[in-house]
Amino acid sequence: MTKRMRLTFILADTLSTRMALIHENQIRPYIKRSVRIDLTPEQIKLVEPRAVGTEGASKIYEEILEIFVEPNAGPSVVGVPSHVMNIHLSDTPLSNRARGALFRSGKVSTVGDIYDLATRSWGLLTIRNIGVVIEKEIWDYLKSLGFPEPESEAHRRRLNAI
Repeated sequence: MTKRMRLTFILADTLSTRMALIHENQIRPYIKRSVRIDLTPEQIKLVEPRAVGTEGASKIYEEILEIFVEPNAGPSVVGVPSHVMNIHLSDTPLSNRARGALFRSGKVSTVGDIYDLATRSWGLLTIRNIGVVIEKEIWDYLKSLGFPEPESEAHRRRLNAI
């Protein structure tokens, strides 16, 4: 049986209520509407709580603390699906050294963050313990996911030097 999950938004028209209170000194209830979005299996896999330990014979899972909407948030790349951009750093096949350096930098947590940092001027080389060999490993992984090659000549020379 396929898992199903739905994300539901409750939206409220607060302007009508505020205007009625200001101009008519009346309180009107918010006019609300709901929007439901069925998640794809890939999206369900991304948001499904992970097992974090056990208590006796019972598994303990992460708890959902907050959910919020980020309009126009995060890096996006044409041709790369959002579920690929949101792959967590710990779920990548990168070497332990590469993942460790990226994690310790505190600048990245997803593949989208890695790509965003990698396409900047000195990119990944600004992170301690990342040299050209690890930079090439990361770029090979990004290219395997469908990310475009870096456009600057300096990037290309560094990646082809190995």
